[in-house]
Amino acid sequence: MSYKIRILHPEGDDEIYEMSKQPSLEELQETVGGWIEIVPADCGDTVLDLIVHEEGKLLNLPYNPKASEYAGRPIVGTAVLFEEGRFGDG
Repeated sequence: MSYKIRILHPEGDDEIYEMSKQPSLEELQETVGGWIEIVPADCGDTVLDLIVHEEGKLLNLPYNPKASEYAGRPIVGTAVLFEEGRFGDG
């Protein structure tokens, strides 16, 4: 299985990676800056996994407009969108 992830930064910059294995829990925690929460991201006829910082609001992380659009609710901090594959499949 292959994985395509998009890292969504609050400043609007995106990074796209294609991987042969899914990122580890530790890699995702490092990317978002702490404990993770999986939020469903509505992308038309598909629901994707959006990984966010579980305590981002408590830590006053910056608002992330693009991640918020995917989630349909306010998201703060850096987020990871699984565009292909789902977290936990590998």
